[in-house]
Amino acid sequence: MCVDRLKNKQKAGIMRIKKIYEVEGMSCASCAGRIERILSAVKGVNSAVVNFADHSVVIEYDDEEVSFKHLQQRVAAGGYRLKEKVMEETQEEEEKNKNLQRQLLFAFSFTVPVFVLSMFLHHLLLSRWLMLLLSLPVLLVSGKPFFISAYRHLKQWDTNMDTLVALGTGSAFLFSLFNTFFPSVMRHYGVEPHVYYESACVIITLILFGKYLEEKAREGTRESLKKLASLGVKKAILLVDGEEREIDAGDIRPSDLLLVRQGEKIPADGVVYRGDAYVDESMITGESAPAEKKPGDAVTGATLLLSGTLVIKALKVGSDTVLAGIIRMVKEAQGKKAHIQHLADAIARIFVPVVIVIAMASFTGWLMSGHELKILYAFISMVSVLIIACPCALGLATPTAVMVSIGRAAEKGILIKDVNSLYRMR
Repeated sequence: MCVDRLKNKQKAGIMRIKKIYEVEGMSCASCAGRIERILSAVKGVNSAVVNFADHSVVIEYDDEEVSFKHLQQRVAAGGYRLKEKVMEETQEEEEKNKNLQRQLLFAFSFTVPVFVLSMFLHHLLLSRWLMLLLSLPVLLVSGKPFFISAYRHLKQWDTNMDTLVALGTGSAFLFSLFNTFFPSVMRHYGVEPHVYYESACVIITLILFGKYLEEKAREGTRESLKKLASLGVKKAILLVDGEEREIDAGDIRPSDLLLVRQGEKIPADGVVYRGDAYVDESMITGESAPAEKKPGDAVTGATLLLSGTLVIKALKVGSDTVLAGIIRMVKEAQGKKAHIQHLADAIARIFVPVVIVIAMASFTGWLMSGHELKILYAFISMVSVLIIACPCALGLATPTAVMVSIGRAAEKGILIKDVNSLYRMR
């Protein structure tokens, strides 16, 4: 969890809290924009910036005017879930990743035979009935989250990427279902009753595959931050009345006296209480030459003691250390939006309703065309527009690139505070 309390002197001592929270239930950039609007409308919230690639939101708010519980309730009313964000990958996240992988494999195992039947064995008498049976698990199991999400947003008079997926795959399946049970109706109008079960199955499987790739990208970024966090010390030697006692680094308190020997990392930010030594501070300063430390000199946690022995007095521990601040800064930089991302978000916000209007216009246009196959062409045109217009890449490309690049840069010792500096580096 990342916390940063900000004192705004311009506003008579108002205390603001800046935190990074996790958001569940987002499926596209339009979801991210909606959550930003929900949070920004809450009294006491100064700013809210959603990072769709990382499924997180940075909120700056006055904790005397609004509570975290109230923010959770407002987000939940919009169909999403807001919760505390932790650095470590929890068992819940691991299970979520495994569940997504299982869903993908499940959908793939049924989609392949449906695709084969449609492309190469469609002339068989029972092929469309086999495709119907094989596509049902894909639609009802793997596609269930898309339909639930679309319905949930529809109740809020809102749309998102799942709306396009649900409309496209649902239309393809229902049209195929009608032609399977009542093929004579289409033949009566001189139209071959084609079925499109493979389209519905392939679309759902490909979107699940895309979500899997997104999760792998997020996992790589989490690993980068874990490597940063691993630079810290796990154990420390506490001096109590001259006796040495090994404790967890998380149990260190300000004013504790800590013993650090040659070759060990300094467990907390503080000052030298006793001893003379040389410390490698290159991870902080970039300077390769060791720094000499004497009583009264400041030392930084996670730096390496090269020679001698020191007794240090801890001053800053836990989330107040320099290392924790670096990790927090990297996380906040990943959550910031570049100028081009604001443009992408603005487009994504209106993208889905515009696509639906274009799809309906295509459908209506073909119905009014007078073509002998107008019903078939109207349906195919409508479904094609709905499916190919998925705005995932529009809202995901920039934040994912920023998130991964800042994480990799941090691994190499390069700290990026402002995402727009990446564009100025060209």
